[in-house]
Amino acid sequence: TTAADKWRIKEVDGILNYVHWLGKPAIIPDYEIETIKRFLNEHQSVQLNTLNLKTNDQVKIVSGVFIDRQATVLATRGKQVQVEIPFFGISLTATIKKADLELI
Repeated sequence: TTAADKWRIKEVDGILNYVHWLGKPAIIPDYEIETIKRFLNEHQSVQLNTLNLKTNDQVKIVSGVFIDRQATVLATRGKQVQVEIPFFGISLTATIKKADLELI
């Protein structure tokens, strides 16, 4: 395939662009596309908001092994956040993607 062929797909009605993740084309499973379609059909007004986190903000982890645990933001670096997670009487420090956090 040539570069021209790659971009010809955008001429198809309903296709806006390719989806990329970390600079590479992303493969989105059909079930995730269906979930997005259902979400958009159920909600009239949908907005995408950037999560602006600051040091000492309290967050909830929304995916991974620490799902639903609360943490404290120690530092932010682009799309990554360093958090402190209280766990069994000790304090764990981890770097987590912003997308995996929710401000509380």
